[in-house]
Amino acid sequence: MMPEQFHWSSNGSIVIPASKVKMLLVFVGAALFVAIGFWMLALNKEIGFSIFMTLIATLSILFFGAVAMSSFTKLFTSLKYGLKINAEGIDDRSSGASIGLVPWAQIIDFKVLKVNSTKFILIYIIDPQLFINEQSVTKRLILKANYKTYGTPISISAVGLSCKFSVLLKIIEEAFQRYK
Repeated sequence: MMPEQFHWSSNGSIVIPASKVKMLLVFVGAALFVAIGFWMLALNKEIGFSIFMTLIATLSILFFGAVAMSSFTKLFTSLKYGLKINAEGIDDRSSGASIGLVPWAQIIDFKVLKVNSTKFILIYIIDPQLFINEQSVTKRLILKANYKTYGTPISISAVGLSCKFSVLLKIIEEAFQRYK
């Protein structure tokens, strides 16, 4: 039984909107880490050059800068949805690492992973390289890292969605039973 706010439509799809509030929080957090990176670079010049501090500051600026740009874009563009599930597959547009539509024919299984306090649904697929190769250079790097670490490039969390993780998991479980 689906939670009250989400229902399967007559055409067999369910849509979860993107959360503008969560996206704003991600943007603000990422922007703070970019500022901290620049502060570390400035501090590094004052106290003496440290390769380690320069590396950490640069990585912070680059990584969190990409996160900030992605969340800013999602915040101010009119996304029709964050996640849509139907007979075709799972169409995820909820994060900067989302790859769009993953057809059911490609999906093998899924499992839950918890990293620190954030839970993810890992989607295991037949041909991970197919999805990785179709992405931009930046996204390819993220997806390759996911694939190497978790055995799949595809992960979905409720961070960018207007629902709790428990609701997202229940929807994915029901969709898997319905369409697989």
